[in-house]
Amino acid sequence: MTAEQPNRKHRRLAWLGGSAAALLLIYTLFGFFGIPWIIETYGARRLGETLDRPVAIRRAAFNPFAFTLRLEGVTLDEKDGRPLVSLAALDLDLALAASLGGTPTVRTLALTADRHPRDVQPSRKVGSRIRAERDWSVQSR
Repeated sequence: MTAEQPNRKHRRLAWLGGSAAALLLIYTLFGFFGIPWIIETYGARRLGETLDRPVAIRRAAFNPFAFTLRLEGVTLDEKDGRPLVSLAALDLDLALAASLGGTPTVRTLALTADRHPRDVQPSRKVGSRIRAERDWSVQSR
């Protein structure tokens, strides 16, 4: 065994470690900054085209490690510009393991209402936070 062989192994390990760190950094930056930018820039426009109604998203935040998405200031208007839906926040907790299999799976969906619709008069005091949770996983019998 020559003196160059251990040095070559150390260089290879350093290169692999540096590559892994660089990939983790790229994943982190794209997850925290790239995905929210794409959603804010193109998501509302594409959703509006699909629904044929104006859609706006004030702010998006994505955590690539927890796989959670938060949309703030989500509004969907009628074609004539009247407000149809206005949410202070929409939170999604995505199941990473199931999503890697090809089918995005939502573990938790939480909607925070911006205000009550003008047409609906609640019969009792209702909080503005609406939280709907359901476990959508399929259980074998």
